[in-house]
Amino acid sequence: MSKLILRGIENVELSICIPAYNRVDTLKEAIDSVLNLQQNGIIYNCIISEDNSKNHKAIYELITSYNDVRIIYYFNETPLGMAENWNNCLKLAKSKYAALLHDDDYLYDDYLYTVRKIWELDIKFDIMYFAHDVQIYDRIEQNNYTGAKKIYKENQQDKLRRMTSGDYYFGACAAYYVPTCGCLYKREEILKMGGYRKKDGFSADEILGEIISRKKKAYFYNHVVAVYRYTDTNLSQDIRVKRKFVEEGVYHRYEMGENMLRYKILNKIFGKGFYIVLSGRWYERLVPDKVATNLEKILAKIFNVFRRIYIYGRGFSVCCSKKI
Repeated sequence: MSKLILRGIENVELSICIPAYNRVDTLKEAIDSVLNLQQNGIIYNCIISEDNSKNHKAIYELITSYNDVRIIYYFNETPLGMAENWNNCLKLAKSKYAALLHDDDYLYDDYLYTVRKIWELDIKFDIMYFAHDVQIYDRIEQNNYTGAKKIYKENQQDKLRRMTSGDYYFGACAAYYVPTCGCLYKREEILKMGGYRKKDGFSADEILGEIISRKKKAYFYNHVVAVYRYTDTNLSQDIRVKRKFVEEGVYHRYEMGENMLRYKILNKIFGKGFYIVLSGRWYERLVPDKVATNLEKILAKIFNVFRRIYIYGRGFSVCCSKKI
């Protein structure tokens, strides 16, 4: 049950929701980034759903120190876990649209202008993903592309693309399905679908993205609105977590095959090579007791060819579209 600690305004157009757990310093940066957004007429609030954590006292003192009517603060007396706390954020919001921001990420101050641009396009979407920068410790990662790759990347900027199940299946969406960097939800539609599934574990965000792409309308707008922070506290650095990501990815591709014939056929052909493909350079560390067979290696290589054809084919179609 979520206990209301700090009440703020609820009659808003947009709720920016922060699922909080343990972190204090970066949570402050996340909250500050929300409260300091450039104003453009959008009425919004900041909903914080703190999962029962060991740093509750420090988090409580931080949040209650703000004197801002836009903040609404809830405390989950019984821990919900990652996926359910994301869902809880969407349930606590009362607005038509809601956005998620993790407690160690932050928004750029022109975020509301991007939201306004999307709304004015009158696109029917259930979820809208945005591009993000990556901050490794204290440094924003710089991609110093040259030649054709630079032209390709620059041409994709500010383009809008409809997401498909194939984007997940062929790994063309890993950099897009990041909900906690300002991703915009049509809140009630996502909740009707059941929201994020606890059973999908660490991959709940990517898997929900695929499900929405298949059953509803998911888009990616290639415009940077936030920063994803990557430090030694990220769970994804844990080898056990990496193994779970791979296992969850393999399992969901088979689950897709139960619903769509084309993926059932592809699973039948390439399934034995999935673990190698999804593990990438981590394969030997993830399964040190298992040596890949020649058949698995061959299937992985062939699948990677299909994967590149799909990714660059999709990328080319986006390059040919107009910027918004």
